[in-house]
Amino acid sequence: MGVGRAVQNLSYVLPLIFGSHSLTFLELSYGRNAKCPKSLHLPALRTLHLQFFNFFATHNHCADPFPNCHVLNTLVLSGCSLIEDAQVLYMSNQTLSNLTICYISTDQYSLSTPNLSSFTIRDCPIFQKSLSSTCNLSFLQQVNMYGFSNDGEASIFLRWLQVLSNVKILEFGYSIIEKIQNEFLLNPTSKNNVS
Repeated sequence: MGVGRAVQNLSYVLPLIFGSHSLTFLELSYGRNAKCPKSLHLPALRTLHLQFFNFFATHNHCADPFPNCHVLNTLVLSGCSLIEDAQVLYMSNQTLSNLTICYISTDQYSLSTPNLSSFTIRDCPIFQKSLSSTCNLSFLQQVNMYGFSNDGEASIFLRWLQVLSNVKILEFGYSIIEKIQNEFLLNPTSKNNVS
């Protein structure tokens, strides 16, 4: 089967998969950035892994694909992008407990995940992209942060820590501490810019 034919066939297969009312586990990886529906309706889905998918804005430049996955517990996103007018990856889900994000192209992350207990973020520019939350993340047990470049501002990362302030276990590398320390040594007034 040729590549063009595979792409064409994917457009028929994805609606069937994303319209399933019985799937409880789904792992999809597609090497050509497939388009994800604006909102997934997978009522039985508990675990979802998506790799190399594009997300569209649903409202106010926010991509919010997961609020209608009513029993979703584990979500892993890798190599995904926001396209067209989408700027914010908005994770809105009442049941989501475990979230892993790797290599995501977005301007901002926003969490509306009141039951989130585990959050892992890898290879994303946390010194450049902001994080916000509509809830206090009171069930957050562990946050793991790995593989970051030091481009950007340490004050942005410190705002991440404010959003994640209820976490019980926080794990990140020395390079993050070094970046914060170096920025504040070179510019002591940076501390005052963290609000």
